[in-house]
Amino acid sequence: MLTWLGSASSTANTAAYNFGSFVAPTAGLMLVLSTIRGDTSGTHLSVSIGGTAGTLHFNAPALLNKKAIASRVVAAGSNNVTVTLSAANGVNTGAAVGVWLLTGYTSITPSSPADESATSNTWTRTMTIPARRVATYAHQHGFSVTGAVTWSDALERTDFLATCRYSHADLRGVTGSHTETVSRAGGSDFGYILGAAWG
Repeated sequence: MLTWLGSASSTANTAAYNFGSFVAPTAGLMLVLSTIRGDTSGTHLSVSIGGTAGTLHFNAPALLNKKAIASRVVAAGSNNVTVTLSAANGVNTGAAVGVWLLTGYTSITPSSPADESATSNTWTRTMTIPARRVATYAHQHGFSVTGAVTWSDALERTDFLATCRYSHADLRGVTGSHTETVSRAGGSDFGYILGAAWG
């Protein structure tokens, strides 16, 4: 079962983001999708979950847009999520995490963890979802973008502004190859869709 635990954001120029605590109602695999934008080149050094570094399944270094997917097995209770970058993030900073709890999993390793980026107002991500399992997504787009976001099949959990525009979503009940599309009203700007399937 997949449980949405929430999101958090920051606009600080820092190398260490403390996104606060997320409460796991039961023991399980805590999933974190981290999307950070800043003018300094860098990468995720770690995503700490409950005081211990999580496993980084995807870590994309970049001049502007740093992206990571991490997980860690946790007990029920409060788990603090912190992200450490290789350098202070720079100006024009926006940072966000989406957090879920997965129970009944068969593996802590996701399939198809990756992102698709483009200068557009529509982005797609195709991946194979294990039988009767789930997928988690994050989306980042432009500066101060105000247009509404639409996910083709996934359930939207958040859509907010933190310098950039961020959205989180998840998909259940789909098996096999699936293409998810996220679109935003308004003009084109650089953005991406980040996703992973969990089984």
